[in-house]
This record gives sequence, structure tokens and C-alpha cells, in this order.
Amino acid sequence: MIRKFLPITVLCLLFAATSQQALAHVAYINMLTAPNTTLTANADGSTTYQRDWVVTSNGAWANGTDANWADSHTVPWHLINITDPAGAYINLSISGGITSIPSNPGLTPLGDLTPAFSLYSGTVPGAAHEGAAALPVPPGKEGAWNALGNTTMANDAGQIKTITYLTHVGDVNGTATSVSLNNYYLAAGQYTVVLGGTCYECYPHYDRLDPNSPTFDPNYENFIIDIENDAFQARGYRSVLTILPASVPVPAAIWLMGSGLLGLFGMRRTRKS
Repeated sequence: MIRKFLPITVLCLLFAATSQQALAHVAYINMLTAPNTTLTANADGSTTYQRDWVVTSNGAWANGTDANWADSHTVPWHLINITDPAGAYINLSISGGITSIPSNPGLTPLGDLTPAFSLYSGTVPGAAHEGAAALPVPPGKEGAWNALGNTTMANDAGQIKTITYLTHVGDVNGTATSVSLNNYYLAAGQYTVVLGGTCYECYPHYDRLDPNSPTFDPNYENFIIDIENDAFQARGYRSVLTILPASVPVPAAIWLMGSGLLGLFGMRRTRKS
């Protein structure tokens, strides 16, 4: 009996030690204003926001790509707020290789994260979670979060919202230690970024905990193996977000005007010849 409960206890302790997101309901990390975010104003009018933090495993994003989706508690949720009425172009990169978090010396993450992320339009309600009475998890689903499609969630206040899938970067079982989305246009509004690791086999399959599942593992041996293989050890990541307002800077506008005039001049010469 002790062996059966030990892995679950260890699992909870590991999640609690590595990330508040793991045990809390959806709590957005604002990529522009979160604590310990480094802000750089660039000469071209763009602004870069950099921050280091942790995820709870190297496979949570991959787990959200399968047919039964994934639990929203296993991944960090990020917010991008585009305020320019004309929208903005973004560059977003997520990198592994981070083995220390200066703002939290108590965290000692592994540096082997192979990252991926999904981008959505909109946000889910604050403190949304799978246990909300207003929207039960669909039958046969592990959770409400879909890494490759729209996601609808509710909170205990009965608020229900859907985020619309736009794109993702990274591949299941991909080995890249850094992934990026470049020169991607976003209209004014709020956007959700959900990230995690790509190693599908590194992540436990929770159906082994379900007594009604054909793959139920009464001895939790797979969880013991997962823990021994550091499946639940925190992985460090660095997010670097650059936002360039879509309104064309004056120097670029002058260049475009000059290019247009040259084009017209060339057309007139062609007609004359």
C-alpha cells in the first residue's frame, strides 16, 4: 500500500516545488510585465521582453497534442497584450538550457528542455480549470487544453471562454533546444501562449491511474520509472519576445515612397521606349 501512494505523494511534492502553475488554476504570466522581466527598447522602435522560468517536465506540450488533450495545470500560460490599434509584428523564441533562475535560487532546473509552444487569440477566464462545474471535461479527454486546436475552459464563477488556435512552433519528439516564431502579425488584442516540452514518451500517461482504464497500473510502476528518469524534474526556459508596432516608421515610409517613385519612373521609361 505504501508503494502505491508514494509515487503520487512524490509527484505532488515535485510539482509544488517546481512551479506554482502546476497546482494552481490558469494564472496568466504577462510576458510584458511579469516580475523579473528584462525590457530592452530597440533602435527600430521595437521592444524586447526577456524572462527565465521553469516548466514541470519535458513533455507537457507534447502530451497536449494527442487525441485526449491534456490537463491545463501541467503547463504555464502566458499573455501577450497588443495595444497598438494598427497591431504589431512579433518575434517569439523559447529556449532550453537554463539551469538556474536568479530571481529564485531555490529552483535548480535541468537544462535539457526541448521546447515548443502554441499561440491562440484571446484568453480563457481567470482561474479556469478542468473541475469547474460550468464546463465538465468532455468524456474520454484527459483535460481541456488542446495544443493544436481551440480550447474552451470555465472557472468557478461560471465564466466560459474559448481561445482560438493560431499556430504552433515545435514538433512532437523534436530535439531542437530553441524554437522561434518570427515576423508574425497580431491585430490589437490579447493572446495566449502555452509552452512546454516536446518529449512525448517522457510524459506519464494518466490513464494508468484510472481504475476503469484498460491500461490501469495498480502498482504505479510506470510512475516510479518516470520519477527515476526525472520526468517530473523542472526544466528551465528563456522566453524572448520582441514587439514591433505595425505602424510603419518614418524612415521606412520614406524608403517605400522612394521605391514607388523609382518604379513609376521605370514604367514611364519603358512606355517611351
